[in-house]
Amino acid sequence: MTKSTVGYGSCHIIVRDQFLQMLPERGLYWRDQRILFVADLHLGKDATFRQAGLAVPAASSRDSLNRLQQLVQSFEPTECVILGDLIHAADSLNERVHDEISDFFARVVGCKWRLIKGNHDRHTKKWPEHWPLVIEPAGCVEGPFQFLHIPPSEPVSSAELKKGSEIPTTNAPFYLAGHIHPAWRGTGSILVREKLPCFWMSRQGIVLPAFGTFTGTKLIERLKQQRVFVIADSQVIEV
Repeated sequence: MTKSTVGYGSCHIIVRDQFLQMLPERGLYWRDQRILFVADLHLGKDATFRQAGLAVPAASSRDSLNRLQQLVQSFEPTECVILGDLIHAADSLNERVHDEISDFFARVVGCKWRLIKGNHDRHTKKWPEHWPLVIEPAGCVEGPFQFLHIPPSEPVSSAELKKGSEIPTTNAPFYLAGHIHPAWRGTGSILVREKLPCFWMSRQGIVLPAFGTFTGTKLIERLKQQRVFVIADSQVIEV
């Protein structure tokens, strides 16, 4: 992936008169304010699994950081907001992972960094002081948007709300969140039934796909007035 191809195949939407760009690299770019959003990196998850005796590759955190660096260098945002779960677990931040993250921040010095604390981040009691992170324990509001980790009311499944029911609207800020690791599986041809990461949009907000290389996904069900944008073949496509 080169700088000239980063963001190619993205999908553009307008929310509350603001221009948002859903990126096939699993990020969201707020063009008007030049803010880049990613969610759920789960750095150090490989370290946690290896400490438990599971033979998983040790390069997933480095790969996630390299992909994020490419996004930052391509879009040159003034700020990058991580919508929770930067670190996977308390024992994920070993010396190797600590050094990989420190080296990453040294390479992207032109960008401000904000972390909306996720449920996994809460296990990390002390953050390295030299990391340029502004940490928001409970989210924050900027303009028409609310930055969160867990959506204020997680999109309900068909077990909780009959499919086709309308989603109530509110006057609350439009949220940008993570946590769920949403994925979509079509019901048509077997050729398009692969589980694909997606952006999950309702009237109240957008849930971003997990950015991390070593993360799972959760299949979602679309309700009436929800929109799903899958990432397939380096493109963001509404289904």
